[in-house]
Amino acid sequence: MASFTSETTLTSPDDVITPEFRLVVNSPTPTSSVEASKSEVDIAAVADELMKGRISCRYFLPREVPRSTIEEIIEVARFAPSGNNIHVVEDQSRRPWHKVYCLSGDKLAVVKEALLTAFVNEPEKHASQYEYYPPLELMPQPYAERRQEFGRMVGQALGIERSDREGRLKAAGSNYQFYNAPVALVVTIHKGLRQGSWLDVGYFLQSISIAACARGLATVTQESITRYQSVFEEATAYWR
Repeated sequence: MASFTSETTLTSPDDVITPEFRLVVNSPTPTSSVEASKSEVDIAAVADELMKGRISCRYFLPREVPRSTIEEIIEVARFAPSGNNIHVVEDQSRRPWHKVYCLSGDKLAVVKEALLTAFVNEPEKHASQYEYYPPLELMPQPYAERRQEFGRMVGQALGIERSDREGRLKAAGSNYQFYNAPVALVVTIHKGLRQGSWLDVGYFLQSISIAACARGLATVTQESITRYQSVFEEATAYWR
């Protein structure tokens, strides 16, 4: 059990009240000053550890995540900042600026099969509605070099040689299996909005990642499935 406390010190009438927040972990009454100091955790340190502890996980355990936990994470993440606060919807009859599709179990299996089939059998038929990166030959340095280096690092970690085309395709196909995660959250945005709102989506996704990390859950953010938006729409049409 935890609670928040605030401490405020004013040194002159012109000072602005600036609370210093600390996270206090409720525990039995400490018997010494040492135990008392251990019962208080600096909230900044907690936040720092959560942000530093977030990783892009590429292998998930098949453990069920309770629906209540997912709802908690999304509820917390909706407080992420956005331009003009346009994503906050108190009245559910109004159209939000984005939607979150939560997939698990049989529904997730249907989407995974459809995406992987499209990736393996007909990749040339699909294209994203926007470019996440420019073509590598047009990407300025040092960003192009960093992207190539990251690809080499991933290949080495997986034991896949650059010449192993089959191995590389299999690894790429893991994107469309959501790395075997038991839950996938697919976030969409109204196509009439612009880059500023895409930044807002980034804040929202980061908030989801941190909230999940705080609950002992790993995450990875993926852009790869945007290429197969029509496949996703078709696979989910009967229950959307």
